[in-house]
Order: sequence, then C-alpha cells, then structure tokens
Amino acid sequence: MAIEFHCPYCTATVRVGDDASGKIGRCPKCDTRLRVPTIPSPAPQTAPSPETGAETPVDPPANANPVQLPTADSLQGQADPGFAGPPEGAVESPAEEALFPDLNAPKDPKTLGQLPVVPVTDDPVTSKYIRRQKKKRASLSGLIPPILFGSIFVSVGIWFYMSSQPSYEGLLEGERLNPSQSIRLEIKGADFSIDQKVFSQIVDEVRKRPSAVRSNLVNLQFSAGSKGLEISLRPGSEADLVKVPILQLEAVDQYYQEHLDTLEDARLDELKAGLISLSEDWTNAPEGEKNSTLPNYRNQVVYNSFVKGLGRICYASVGNAIYPCVHENSEGDLYFLVPVGTKEFWIKERSELPETPFFPSSFLVHVQVARPQLEEAELVPVENASEEEATGEEDSSPTSDESMEPDSDAETSPNMKSSGT
Repeated sequence: MAIEFHCPYCTATVRVGDDASGKIGRCPKCDTRLRVPTIPSPAPQTAPSPETGAETPVDPPANANPVQLPTADSLQGQADPGFAGPPEGAVESPAEEALFPDLNAPKDPKTLGQLPVVPVTDDPVTSKYIRRQKKKRASLSGLIPPILFGSIFVSVGIWFYMSSQPSYEGLLEGERLNPSQSIRLEIKGADFSIDQKVFSQIVDEVRKRPSAVRSNLVNLQFSAGSKGLEISLRPGSEADLVKVPILQLEAVDQYYQEHLDTLEDARLDELKAGLISLSEDWTNAPEGEKNSTLPNYRNQVVYNSFVKGLGRICYASVGNAIYPCVHENSEGDLYFLVPVGTKEFWIKERSELPETPFFPSSFLVHVQVARPQLEEAELVPVENASEEEATGEEDSSPTSDESMEPDSDAETSPNMKSSGT
C-alpha cells in the first residue's frame, strides 16, 4: 500500500510506501524537507455477541491522545513563501537519505516526471540465435572477396588457356585448275595383301575392255597399266578442280605431321578392305558384267588411292551439298571437285569415320576460289602412282559398253559413305 500526498511547498504529488508513514524526507521537486503524513492503524474489530447480535462499542484508553494529521494548509502556513529551502541550521540525517533513495536523489528538471529506465534483458535463446546469424553473415561476407578474386583468376586462366591453344580454323585461297588436266595413278596388287591371281584377272579384263565412269562432276577411266590397275581422274562437265594449300595453316600442318602414321594406317586398311571386296564382287559377277563392279568402289578404292590420310577425312561443303577430296599431292595440297563457278566453300571433317573427329578442336577452313591462272598447274600423283606425268590431253582409251551412266558425286548428307557410291 502506498501513501500519496501533496507537497505543501510546491504542491507536487508525492507517493511513498506505507512504511514511510510519519517519517521525514525531501520533496523530489523542490527538495524541501517534509514529514510524511501518518496513517492511523485500523482499530481491531470485535465479533458481535451471539446474544445481542449487536456491535459493542470500545472506549479508547484514558491516556490515549488523538493523533492529529497535518493538513496541507497547516503545513503550508509553516513554509517559507519564497521556497528558500530548509531552515538554517537544519541538519540532514543519514537515515533520511537511506529512507527515500528515490526522493533524496538529485533530480534533473529535464527528466523530472519521466518513468525510470529499466534495462531490458534479451531472451537467452533469442540472443543465441541472433549471435549465430550475425556470425554466419560475417563468415559469408568474409568469403566474398576470395570468391570474387578466385573467379577472376579462373576466368583469366581459361581465357589464357584457350587463346594459347592452336587454332585449326582459317581462311585460304583455292586455285581453280584447268579443266583439261587429269590425274593418273596405278594400283599395284603387290602392295596389298590380296589374292594376286584375282587381281591379275581384273587387270587382264580391264586391258581387254576398259571401263569408265562419267558424271557431271568427275570422269574416271579404268585401264590396265604396266604392273597393275591404272585409274585416270579429270573434272566432269559441270565441275571445277580446286587446289587448296591446306598446310599453310601452321597448326594443321604440325598436328597432321605428328599424327600422319595414324591417318595413313586407317586409309590403307580401308583401301585394302575395298580391294578385297572388289575382288570378291568381280569374281561373282557374270561374264560381261564384271567391269561394272569397278565404279561401285569409287570412294573406298578410287578416292582412297588418290589421297593420303588428311584428304581421306576432309570434304568440301558448298551450301547443303558436300564433295569428297579427290586428291592429295606430296606437298599436302588437297584437291576438290566442286560445281562450276563456286566462289567459296568450307573444308570440314567427315563425321562417320572411326578416327574422326581427328583434330582436338574445331576444324573449319574457309576457301575463297581465285580465278584460274594462265599456266596449267602440275598435278603430282600420290604414292604408288605411275611415273607418267599429268597431261591435258583427252584419254584415247576406248570405253566399253559396261560404262556407267552419268551420275552425281555430291552428297546431301554430311556423313559420306565409306564404300560404294
């Protein structure tokens, strides 16, 4: 229970505990000494008599003096009108300071009347969670600089690695050759592990009845040579023979020289398998139709005989059509038969071969075809070719009735066949 009264000097409302009743303290506003009003103790109550059922009055003791509570008016009359403070010579008792610590503490007029500030204590669980989140955010923010700089270093490293890798792409100028030129070579059965008796029969039959393949892109002539089967190749009526110096690209040249044996082994294996199949088909063909089996091996036997390892895996792309490489000379130049008037084409890898893709990165060569030169370019035969030089004269060998009808060498799919037409 609290005692509430008004200061008689400044009329401020003062509230103290009931244990301060009758004691002297200081007003929290004007700092004037004053006495807390005394609250009389309640009189004990007597139970009513069962007989009368009425309350028996209790007389006060004879020596009891009535307690007169001070009133605000009486106290105000004793106060200094000028609020000069306590009377001179008044002695402050230490007990008073301890009695009203809040009342006796010095007061700041700016904070007078404000509620006391009570420190707020955080919940332990909440504080622990907040500390954990702050620690987590701090740890994550500490990782941002290393991750940022690490990403930059990795990006620079990747860029440097990619830029330092050899490029198998480039732009070359192709040379359009004289359409009257031809390339000749001789396939010798002794160079391959095939039935020499059957191969000799093929050569004898071709010697008697030469065979030819004529198309809008290529003209092939099969005849008997001094030691084997001789094949002559020249452009068709609607084709240009274009020579491309592919090894001018340094990266292509270096990589090709390092893996020449691998590509050559694959080419010779395919050529050998084609010759074996040709021998079997020629043997099983009826008389009078044996030579017609020769053009069926145009890619697997004929073109594989005219090229080397690199020429075998390359083709020319003109629009949606592709054209195989028909010759590779000793200097590594590639020859392609493309439609007449072709101004540009792209050299790519064949995708259906077991050894392709051969290059470790993209292989794409853009070829711009130059105008034909006045002088004729010399065509160098491939290995196993005869010593006879390329000539511009038409072959005078007769053509048998078994010659194929005109057809097209162009493929419409990037996957060129490895055998047949």
